[in-house]
Amino acid sequence: MIFITFTLSVTAAKANTILAAGTPGEPGTDVDARALAMGGAALALFDGSNVNALNPAVPASYDRAVFAVTLIRGYNSYETAQGRSVEITYDIPRAELAIPVSRSAAISFAFRQELNRNYEYTRPIEDEGGSIIGTNRVRGVGSVYSLSAGVASRIDDRWFGGVGVGYDFGAPKEISSREYKVKGYSWGEEISEIAFKGIKAGIGAGYLASDKLSFGAAAHVYGNHRVRVTMSNGYATIYEKDRRFAMPYSFGVGAAYVPGPRGRFAADARYTRWSRFAVDGEGLGYRDTFEFHAGAEGRLTTARKSFFLLRMPYRAGVSYVPWYATERGRFAKVGVSLGAGYLFMNNEDSRLDVTLVYGRRGDLATRGLEEEMFDFYLSIVGLETWLGKRERED
Repeated sequence: MIFITFTLSVTAAKANTILAAGTPGEPGTDVDARALAMGGAALALFDGSNVNALNPAVPASYDRAVFAVTLIRGYNSYETAQGRSVEITYDIPRAELAIPVSRSAAISFAFRQELNRNYEYTRPIEDEGGSIIGTNRVRGVGSVYSLSAGVASRIDDRWFGGVGVGYDFGAPKEISSREYKVKGYSWGEEISEIAFKGIKAGIGAGYLASDKLSFGAAAHVYGNHRVRVTMSNGYATIYEKDRRFAMPYSFGVGAAYVPGPRGRFAADARYTRWSRFAVDGEGLGYRDTFEFHAGAEGRLTTARKSFFLLRMPYRAGVSYVPWYATERGRFAKVGVSLGAGYLFMNNEDSRLDVTLVYGRRGDLATRGLEEEMFDFYLSIVGLETWLGKRERED
């Protein structure tokens, strides 16, 4: 008997950084509200209800059908010597579909955001005497998306494995417009577009060392992406050229500890080789990054007839994520998160997960740029009652 695991994430949020301007973009979020509340640690959570795109082996741990919808809303502000920013916005759709085809195997499909280049900022235009005569507004529009498929298997009672392949596509734009406050200058607009096409692959594994301790690992590699760079003035194309981007690869390891039915701890360490990124064989000077995520989840009681606030899982986490481009200096985002889950339906396996994440990056006094990020995540996760359990052999 086959049951379907379906995950749909629709994101409406603020972009996390102005640093995405002039770069390939900001990497997308690969995990749901539950894992984000635990600092984003998810590589080793093989508990059957963890929804993430980090580890291709995770779908093999589903012992029942899962349906999830995630909504994200955020606010980002940055400050430079020229003042505080306008808001930066973007939309990220994401969907996943996993189908357990036996007691030990599942196939999966995913559509998600890979890189986000959406941002908005303004800069004053000065004349030769230093007087402000206008404003230059720069907007990033669009993202690079990924369509992928994978196979995951529970090899035995302790080992999980999974592989996946994907296709990246998208055509994000940067629109620069100039508006003048004085006569004698003409309004202008420039549009640059980078159209991506390329493949990628991922492999993941999980190991249950005991009933309390598990480990996970995953790697993602990319082929050279073909891109077409186009520059126009809003009326006609003034430049167009095909290029090749050598994309970075990444690797991560994680561990999870479950001391009992009321709690769990998880931690991830991930490496991305951004220094591999090159355009037509020429490197851009990006730096490799090491990021860290850790968090915990706990419940005061698991008794069904207890007050619902006592049964709810509560979560907290921390994260450290460096930025790869160094033209403006070395920046890293430090984040803290808090969240909770409300259990509903008769079996109480369905959840409403809420997460708040606060992050800071940079320092105005020493780096000339300071950012604050507030993100709100809401996930609805349906288990068993809506779609049923996986059939098991006696």
